[in-house]
Amino acid sequence: MDPGNEPAMIAHLNHLPTWLLEEARSLAGPDAVQSLLMAHTSPECWEYLTPFIEDVVFGKEPAASWLLGQVIAPDFSLRDQLTLARSALLAPIGGKFTHRITPVLDDWRGNASWIGAPALVLPNADYRFRAPAHVIAMGNAATEEVADSTAPTRRWIAARLAQVVKNMATIRSIEQLIATHRDLPGMADWSDDAKRAASALIREYQELGEHGDTVPGMRGPDDWYYQALQQ
Repeated sequence: MDPGNEPAMIAHLNHLPTWLLEEARSLAGPDAVQSLLMAHTSPECWEYLTPFIEDVVFGKEPAASWLLGQVIAPDFSLRDQLTLARSALLAPIGGKFTHRITPVLDDWRGNASWIGAPALVLPNADYRFRAPAHVIAMGNAATEEVADSTAPTRRWIAARLAQVVKNMATIRSIEQLIATHRDLPGMADWSDDAKRAASALIREYQELGEHGDTVPGMRGPDDWYYQALQQ
């Protein structure tokens, strides 16, 4: 590169040019790479240089796609999921959704809160993205399209409830569920979505038995999550 034709400071790490990346990769260690990149990038980039160097310079991820794209989902306690209205649960992701986090049994067994959660796909979010309150950022997590918000929201609640409720196969009603698990909120505090989610979950165990290789709450047909409550 002609020293007399120095390019302007780079303001975005996803726009790092090939010549600079190649020069960075030719250096001996991260300290030298950081000094080089700081000389060519604007100060707002500097706090992100350490992971960028690890992932892109030495990890060989493409600079253009580094940390590009984000999937976000609501992040609430089980009590909130059982008591808050659907509008409040969905507010952190804009109030509506067309995708959900693909349910994975191993994640459910690990007590992950996002199993089947409503999701917002943000393809243009970059490394500077910061998740707002009551949102979990999932990177490029696998998602699947959903037709509406009703059954998926209730299935998300059901899957989370099934993580904490033991001996689910013996439960026959929501009242019994609450009586058996004293840490759950009282019935008067449950939202309609939560009551229907629990009712459908109970039906899953009654009619389908133990969950096997499928996430509880994701097994029965959608109709179960729309029907009148099973008392």
